[in-house]
Amino acid sequence: MTSSIICSTENPHHAKKPMSAFLSKTYEKVSTSHGLYMAIYFLYLLAASTGVPHTFSNRARDPMMQTNQTKILRSYNALQEKVNAIQKTNNPNNLTISKEVQDTFLTGTTQVQKQILNTLDFEFRNANLTYMECCSCMSQTMTPCNEVSPRKQKCTECSKHDKYTRDYFLEQNMLPVWYDENGSVQYYIPKELQDLSFGEKLLIQKNSILIPVVHISKGRIGIKGHTVMFRKNLMDICNILPRMSLEMIDVMRDVTLSEDGISFKQKTFKIRRSKVILALQWLKKHHKGYKHIEIQEGNLDWMKDCEEGILTAKQVTILDTNDDTNEHEETVAAVQTGRNASTTDESTMIFNGTSIEHSQDKYNKETVDLVNELTQSVKMAGKEIPSLMFPQVDEKPIDEYTEPNVFADAYPWLFPGGFGDAASELGDKKSQALDWTKILIRYRDGRFMRDPVFSFHLLNYVQRHANNKEAVFFTKNYLGAKKITVEDLKEEIAKNNLDFVHKIQAYAGQKIRGSDAWWRNRKHELDSWIAHHLQDKNGPPTMFMTFSCAEYWWSDLEKMLVERCKGTEDEILVQDMIHHKDEKKKMSAKTKILENYAAVVQEFFQIRLDNWMETIGKNVFNITHYYNRFEFAKGRGQIHAHMLAVTSDHHFIADFYKEYVENGNQFEGTRIYSKYARNNLAMTGEKPLLRPDEPVPESPLSGRFCETLSINNDVAKLVEQTHMHECNNYCLRFQKK
Repeated sequence: MTSSIICSTENPHHAKKPMSAFLSKTYEKVSTSHGLYMAIYFLYLLAASTGVPHTFSNRARDPMMQTNQTKILRSYNALQEKVNAIQKTNNPNNLTISKEVQDTFLTGTTQVQKQILNTLDFEFRNANLTYMECCSCMSQTMTPCNEVSPRKQKCTECSKHDKYTRDYFLEQNMLPVWYDENGSVQYYIPKELQDLSFGEKLLIQKNSILIPVVHISKGRIGIKGHTVMFRKNLMDICNILPRMSLEMIDVMRDVTLSEDGISFKQKTFKIRRSKVILALQWLKKHHKGYKHIEIQEGNLDWMKDCEEGILTAKQVTILDTNDDTNEHEETVAAVQTGRNASTTDESTMIFNGTSIEHSQDKYNKETVDLVNELTQSVKMAGKEIPSLMFPQVDEKPIDEYTEPNVFADAYPWLFPGGFGDAASELGDKKSQALDWTKILIRYRDGRFMRDPVFSFHLLNYVQRHANNKEAVFFTKNYLGAKKITVEDLKEEIAKNNLDFVHKIQAYAGQKIRGSDAWWRNRKHELDSWIAHHLQDKNGPPTMFMTFSCAEYWWSDLEKMLVERCKGTEDEILVQDMIHHKDEKKKMSAKTKILENYAAVVQEFFQIRLDNWMETIGKNVFNITHYYNRFEFAKGRGQIHAHMLAVTSDHHFIADFYKEYVENGNQFEGTRIYSKYARNNLAMTGEKPLLRPDEPVPESPLSGRFCETLSINNDVAKLVEQTHMHECNNYCLRFQKK
């Protein structure tokens, strides 16, 4: 990038900005050439494109705000040295600033220049994120490139504690490792346990899992209720694996919504004989929970002479038709939530737990009828495909808090050696439970993050772990030695004695996250926050902002997904997302990646919001204090945020109140608010017209501002795509009140 732009002498920036007499003369002398004025302002752009603080409008360091030639040159040279030092690093993520943006900056007002520089700062921060693998806990975290040290790579959590070393986490059984024949620790998933189909996983797992989840949108699922595990009923066959035909279980159903209501579709899952046998042989050799199993290949004789068979599944329980999850419409522009994203049938599967039978050897009539129906369906299709029946499980749940290796036995493809399952060893150590959870979700190869149900199971376990601990604390400290049964509680309520209930509500409001009382407490907290800033004369909240997630469009997020998937089983899928010639398959791959790595999307969104606040929020919108809350959209399950903000230019509210309320001058009060909205927030009711002689982007969401070829057409397209809508239930246009 070179300083090759000539600026007009009619620069409105300098028409409004106070300058010393010397600087005025200097400007008149060099404004028509590549002199000091041009060099300074070009240096601002160069600094922003390389991540160097540009000193713009800083009275102590801005060259254009100095009072003599010596100070001007000193400030200029200091900034130039910093830029030169950064340029020597050859950072591939440096921004490329288009001529359109350069011209707009050089001819713009001070306010416009400030907006451009802070936008460039924001984009540079997002572009310069990378993944750092912690040398202690083996987790990968999103980190700015300049904070990654090649000599000592430790995540933020591990850096806080000297004892957090690799050996420490191995001793605490927090890493999902396995040991080879030489006793060397291994951190990867062996090929025998990779690429297992769902049916094959059912055949080899020792514990059965109930995870009540619901389908939200485009393959995304959410948990609704608590998880529980049951032991596979071994009885007559003891530890013989793989499961025989009388021991399979129905845990999946495919739900579709149509005009006729909810319908269920039959699903089939491939079983590969050699894949199952090799996986079990490997587990018997390396997994500490599988050491004593007996492998009988004859249990796969139901497959006859076929190398592959199918597990046929159909729904057993009925989805709650009163669930209004899918009735919530998006309140943001549809273009932000997807790019014609399509999903495969597999991405819309719903996991709905286990079917518990009362008899070990016989199925009830419903199951027998179901199997006959499936068998008949296969025959009518003219196919002779061997199929497998559903397994049975014990009715007594497994105690996840005391029994060891419950997760390792339920997810052997995630815990290859049976190590890393610290659930029963954490006890009341809440902080360690959270550390363990973070390690698994952020583990280097992404195995836990992309498993469709494990993350739900793990996070629910941690939540129950915390709630149970708080319940014990409440019982000991609020009740003492007194024992209260459910019957006692009912009797007291019948007598209109609600003391105990009030105690629970008060305590839950402080401790039980997500409860009604907890949210009421957050409301009181927000009220107190507003009152505090009013009392300290910081002003009332001036802005309410909603930040939505446009995960299909952000190029920086796509780069992070590519980086996160290196060395994982999804590398081929990532290549399809980037390079596939078929646009439909390309977007299908991207949709799948976004589903598998939802935690990456959420982490990036939060960092992006922090970057926005540190640049545009504080410097352009003048935000001094803010209260932020993250939520997940009911319509599609994606993260978004609501922010209440106090700004330094809140004084217009007092002027508005005086005119509108005290003087009763509604016109003048409205004018004050309108002036603030237009001048400070650039809010108007006008839609800019597209200029046909300038490039028109597909969508400004897909690119960076620094690369735009037409700012006017970018703004026009942005207004058209994200600020305009087709009227729906949320539209206030026709409401009288």
